Amino acid sequence: MTAVEINYATRRARVRWDERRIKLSAILAAIAAIGYRAYPYDTAKSEELARQERRSALWRVFVAGFGMMQVMMYAVPVISQVPAR
Repeated sequence: MTAVEINYATRRARVRWDERRIKLSAILAAIAAIGYRAYPYDTAKSEELARQERRSALWRVFVAGFGMMQVMMYAVPVISQVPAR
């Protein structure tokens, strides 16, 4: 390989290599062997993954908010019965 740049925030890696010495399939296989998924960058696929992640995050916020409301339904009566000093 000639160079590798990794951006953890965007979850992208830029890899430069000499095609005469190693093939892209070998690089992808080596990445898969250490437990990561890698594929050539595709704008449409990247946007679809981002959309799915946003939807999943929104669903998690909804579930957390619903759970919080359930806890507060039990906590508010207990708190309101505490005598004032």
